[in-house]
Amino acid sequence: MYYRRQATIVNPFPYVLVTSPRTACPDGIILVIVVHSHPSYRDRRDAIRHTWGRYGNRQQGAPPSTRLVFALGIDAKVRSDAVRAESVVYDDIIQGDFFDAYENMTLKSLFGLKWVSEQCARVPYMLKSDDDTFISIPHLIEILQRKRPTRSILGPCNSRSAVHREGKWAISKELFPFNQYPVYMSGSGYVITVDIVRELYETSAYVTPLFIDDVYVTGILAKIIGVKHVVRKGFAFWSDRKPRACDFVTRRKISGTKVTPNLMYILWKEMRNLTLEICRHY
Repeated sequence: MYYRRQATIVNPFPYVLVTSPRTACPDGIILVIVVHSHPSYRDRRDAIRHTWGRYGNRQQGAPPSTRLVFALGIDAKVRSDAVRAESVVYDDIIQGDFFDAYENMTLKSLFGLKWVSEQCARVPYMLKSDDDTFISIPHLIEILQRKRPTRSILGPCNSRSAVHREGKWAISKELFPFNQYPVYMSGSGYVITVDIVRELYETSAYVTPLFIDDVYVTGILAKIIGVKHVVRKGFAFWSDRKPRACDFVTRRKISGTKVTPNLMYILWKEMRNLTLEICRHY
């Protein structure tokens, strides 16, 4: 009886946006990119804006098929006017009025789902990623346009994952009674078809949350509403090594994680200069 909606609301969502883009998803957008970031990580956001995120940054002359936004909470150590000023320049920040911390990852995910369901409901696909991840957007869009999935989540799939009762990822039996999680996606990068985004968000009000957002959103909520998990090679797992430019040029990878801002610039520059022929010799 665990995998079902409760009869009454158990997970109210009283949080509101304190910063949001002036423009959301105009006609023609096929992929909205929601990158989870922290208010203090301006360098990571700038690196994404000037590298792989250029495809989703209309300020940088992006094609009209993508929209990039960064999802943030609040940190008292980071001046709110600094984030607002950044938002004025780039028009790509959604910031909720909750404390930006590891234990609030699920709040951030739900904020992203809520914003997309309200502002980008006509967009077919949503990419959730982290700010230390590098994504080959042209490769990903090509896959989506070829496969045209519906009611699905695509990405690096975790199955038969053991539940930790101690340590950083500890979850009590009261919160989750089983020893294994349902199938879920690794959070460094996965795609949700937007036809299920509102349903995921609305269902969350009736399902007790776990702080591990990947498990909660792409595992538990997805199982309750009957979502198909599509395993796609090339998406990064958190345990993967750092990517090389040839991984993307040869299309072995769609995404790579553990990427610093400096490495993002290096990958971006090298990808523009490398060819398949050169990479075959690596």
